[in-house]
Amino acid sequence: MTRYLVGRLLGLVAVLFVTSLVVFGSIHLAPGDPVSFLLHGRPATPATVAALRAEHHLDDPLVTQYAKWLGSVLSGDFGRSAQYHQDVASLIGSRLPGTALLVGYAAVLVAVIGIAAGVLGALRPGVPDRTVLIGTGVATATPSFVTAIVLISLFSVQLGWFRDRAAAPRPRSPNGSTS
Repeated sequence: MTRYLVGRLLGLVAVLFVTSLVVFGSIHLAPGDPVSFLLHGRPATPATVAALRAEHHLDDPLVTQYAKWLGSVLSGDFGRSAQYHQDVASLIGSRLPGTALLVGYAAVLVAVIGIAAGVLGALRPGVPDRTVLIGTGVATATPSFVTAIVLISLFSVQLGWFRDRAAAPRPRSPNGSTS
């Protein structure tokens, strides 16, 4: 059992390492200069551009940049968000409770629906069993991002379950004015 857990943990570390390489490398493969993103399209003097390049170590070789970034991340410093101008750790921390709630809700929902479908398929051979098998096959074969887009479209856009009530349009009275 210990050997299995150690193997799984080493696999997790390998996946995280490769993922970090791919994400870090893809930032540098994107068209354009990272400094232009940091400037948000505003004109800048050559001195400002040079200062930004030095601040973010953009003139260093890619391997050196990655090593510095990885060292910072492993020491708990995730840096500052260029978009929100806040520490990334505080941004993650502020969104963690909502994410945990969503993950927990999804896990319960999947377990309840999965167990119910499994029991239905086991107790009702024939059409119900085949329907469950086809449904689970389609659900397994559909990429998660496609499912996410369909569910967002259905529950948020069509049904309006997740709209911000303050930003939602006000209902109109019969004479056409907003109430």
